[in-house]
Order: sequence, then C-alpha cells, then structure tokens
Amino acid sequence: MPLTLYKMGWLAFSKPTVGTVLYIAQTNSRTTGRQTYPVVEYNTGRHKLTASGDYNLPYSAGDPYPIRYNQFNETDTRLNTFWGCWIDTMIWNTIFTVIISITFLVDGIVPKESLINLSLKGIKFTEKGIGH
Repeated sequence: MPLTLYKMGWLAFSKPTVGTVLYIAQTNSRTTGRQTYPVVEYNTGRHKLTASGDYNLPYSAGDPYPIRYNQFNETDTRLNTFWGCWIDTMIWNTIFTVIISITFLVDGIVPKESLINLSLKGIKFTEKGIGH
C-alpha cells in the first residue's frame, strides 16, 4: 500500500527524542466537546521547538513526552509510540482495502466485460478488447 511505504520512509528519516510537557491546553467544540492536549517542548539539537500533542492523553505539566520528528521538517512530529506512528496509516489502509474489495467483489460495479475479472476464485485477465 502506498501509505505504508510513505510511513516507512517518514520513520526512516525521522529521529526520536523526549520532550517535556509544558502545560495542558484545551479546546471546546460543539461536535467533540472539551478536549485537552499537551503542549510539548523538544530539542532537535539545532532548535528548541514546541508542538501540540495528541488529544486526551493522561499527561501533566513536567511529564516526559516521547516524540519523533522529521529531520528535514522538524515541526512534523508524531507521538513516538506504535499507535502514535501507525494509527492514521492503518485507518487509511483499511478504508482503501474496503473500497477496493467492494468495488471488485460486488457484482455490477466492475462490468463482467472488463479486462480484469476478480472473483473469489481468483483474478482472470482476458484479451477481449486488447488492440481493437
């Protein structure tokens, strides 16, 4: 999946560090209600930066916060945990897989006359229409 390759590239060119939670900020909205998030300070070796952490995690001011940052764009950060690095990729890959599965496995979405037929028996390629 292309998203997995992108994430693997991002991880290969990112660096881990441990930041410090400066304070807990909050946001309010009609749809999601009150949410809190840590504001984290981290050091890249060249700069000392701040970033907003993930919502509704149990952090307090002064807590260490594991973070990964893109070494070519130091403000591009993720929480340095499995879920922090991979959850968005897993969600988008699942959506992509479901859409592709529905497209090929539900009769009538891909016409039977198409060059590629995908069924539970396997993929069949036909020569109908090639070169004509």
